[in-house]
Amino acid sequence: MAWMTMDSRVIGVGVLVTLLVCFMSLARTPARAIVAGQGLDQRVAELEAAVGSDPHDAVALHALVEAYLAHHAPGLAQAALDRAPAALRRAPSIADQRARTLSLLGHPQLAFAAQSAVLAECSRQGCDPTLEGRARYRLEWLRQLLELDVGDPRLEPERAQLAYRLASRSVQLEVH
Repeated sequence: MAWMTMDSRVIGVGVLVTLLVCFMSLARTPARAIVAGQGLDQRVAELEAAVGSDPHDAVALHALVEAYLAHHAPGLAQAALDRAPAALRRAPSIADQRARTLSLLGHPQLAFAAQSAVLAECSRQGCDPTLEGRARYRLEWLRQLLELDVGDPRLEPERAQLAYRLASRSVQLEVH
C-alpha cells in the first residue's frame, strides 16, 4: 500500500511538472517591434517626406507608391493611397496604382472594380495611351481571375498564371 501511495505522488508531481512546462511554453515572450518598411532606401524616405509635406502632390504620391511596389510592399502602397485626398485618388494614374496594389494584395474583385473605374475615367477625360492599354490588359486579367474563381492569386499561383495566359491571348483579323 505504501508503494502505491508513493507511485501516485510521483505521478502527481510528474503531471504537475508537465502542466507547468505546458503553461510556460504558451506564455508569450516580449515581441520585437514590427517596423513597416524596414529595409527601404533613402529615396523612399525622401518620397514619404514629400508626400507628408504636400499630400496633394500627385507626382510625389505616384513615385512613392511605385517605390513601395518596387520594394514588394503593397500594404504600404495601399496605406499611402488610402491617406491621399479623395480628388487625388480619382486621378486615373493614381486609381490605376490602386487597382495594381489591390491585385498584389490578393483582392481581385476590388481590383476589378477599381480598374473598371480607371477605364471609365479614361473614357471621360482621356488618358495616356500607355496607361489605358495597361489598364485594359489588367482588367482582362482580373476578369479571367474572377471567371476562374481565383480568390487570391497569391494562394493559387497556377490558376493565376492560367488567367494571365488567357488574358494575353489576342487575335487579329484582317478584313479584305
